[in-house]
Amino acid sequence: MTLGHSVRVIAPVWAVPRPFHWLRPDLAGLHSTAHVSESDGSLVLHPRMLGLPGHPLPRLTERSLVRRSAGLLDQLGEWSPDMVICHTLWPVLSLASRLAMEHRAPIICWLHGWDADAAPSRVRRRIRRLVSDVLEHSRLKGVVIVSERHRTWVESLIDGAVPVHLMPCPTMLQADAPTEPAEPADKEGSKSDLIRVLFPASPHRRVKDVRLFDAVVAELRHRGSTVAVTYLDHLPPEAVQTAILDADIVLMTSRREASPLVPREAVALGRRVAAVPVGDLVDWMPRAALSRSRAAGDVADAVLAAMAMPIESWSLPDIYSESHHRERLARLLADED
Repeated sequence: MTLGHSVRVIAPVWAVPRPFHWLRPDLAGLHSTAHVSESDGSLVLHPRMLGLPGHPLPRLTERSLVRRSAGLLDQLGEWSPDMVICHTLWPVLSLASRLAMEHRAPIICWLHGWDADAAPSRVRRRIRRLVSDVLEHSRLKGVVIVSERHRTWVESLIDGAVPVHLMPCPTMLQADAPTEPAEPADKEGSKSDLIRVLFPASPHRRVKDVRLFDAVVAELRHRGSTVAVTYLDHLPPEAVQTAILDADIVLMTSRREASPLVPREAVALGRRVAAVPVGDLVDWMPRAALSRSRAAGDVADAVLAAMAMPIESWSLPDIYSESHHRERLARLLADED
């Protein structure tokens, strides 16, 4: 929208049948999401899509979305897109392709990681089919990846038919957020010092591995450190940044990541980060702050090493900046890449 485009957002919401709510506590409360909302002055529509744990019937999920396409077209009214941008491939591409065909618009697909890293084989087969259908109708203009390690998988899907662009999500802060690094108020260097550690996700998301995080905290306490813990859980962006500023260090223990945003926000806000070697963290974080393994003792070593390092040891490459992302996005939308 800051590039001057008229934007409408369709953000489908998982509708998990009540008998399965205990299997997916991270999706609790989504059923109460408004069907229509507004973001930065743009209309946002929230159609429901059927979700079952493990996605045993991917076509059923796709159909639940496509059935809503007629109603979505009515809600869009006279507004017609010149381009459809589809974030994630499954299951949203089933809806995006239908809308693109209706408006004779091209599609750009974004890949954030789940499709390539965690989708069950039956879902991957559906992804391949959906991409093939879009290519067959000459609607796919390009694919954007947020991590270079997904390039090979994406290229196997499109077989050179369209370009692949690397564009990590930008590190964007609130307008009033500090922009200069700030040292934590507590002094450092003593085992008895308080370490305020932030878990950068909802603890209900299994892939984030809160068990390993808790084990690392227990190990730090066993070594004599005083540790205070905060967990991020369903917080708005401004509350996330407040939680980061209230912490000394962000500790990421995820099993799977592509280009995680909270660690980069922490560095931009002048806070330290320690992590297991996952996603593109290995491309920019100081080596001493990366654990040698997923063993709690090794991760605790990384936390203590990070706390002993000067804040200047962390820096973000320009590829993660908002200005870089805006420039690449403008070129992509103008078909200049």
